[in-house]
Amino acid sequence: MGTAPWWATGAFTLAGVVMAQFVAFVLNRSRENFEESRRWHEDRRDIYLDAVSNAWKIQDAIYSHFEQDESLPDDLASMSTELGAADMKTQLVGSEEVTEVARKLTVAASLAVSHAQAGASGKALDSCDEIRHTLYYLTDLIRSELTGDKMAVREWHRGRSNRFAARRSAPNG
Repeated sequence: MGTAPWWATGAFTLAGVVMAQFVAFVLNRSRENFEESRRWHEDRRDIYLDAVSNAWKIQDAIYSHFEQDESLPDDLASMSTELGAADMKTQLVGSEEVTEVARKLTVAASLAVSHAQAGASGKALDSCDEIRHTLYYLTDLIRSELTGDKMAVREWHRGRSNRFAARRSAPNG
């Protein structure tokens, strides 16, 4: 039985080092991709949370003003501005459906603020209802997008705000 050639030890050692470096590179790349995906997920979640929480603040403030005789908060306009900023961020990172519903939410909140500041209680409360229904639907869409669970969107939300808008714009008679 013979011994291995003199160069075999060096070649196998070099091959082992190259393989170890390749495996380390692949594992590092995989970890970096996972961390980037997680950061992106957290950023989207935070942006969505800003939009939803600002809309709830507006809805609660206006509802409390007309239903519980509380004064409108001095920072109602800034809440609306913050919601607009959160909506712009949502437009950048959200799916098409989320961005569309977030836009409807911003419009409804803007209407609610302008009606509340004008003292039009009926229109302001109708807009609060629109905000609330849109928020329920948006929350389901966000949950679906962030978890990947398409069943998270309850069917009774779909089209609800459109039916509400059609009922509101129908002539009284």
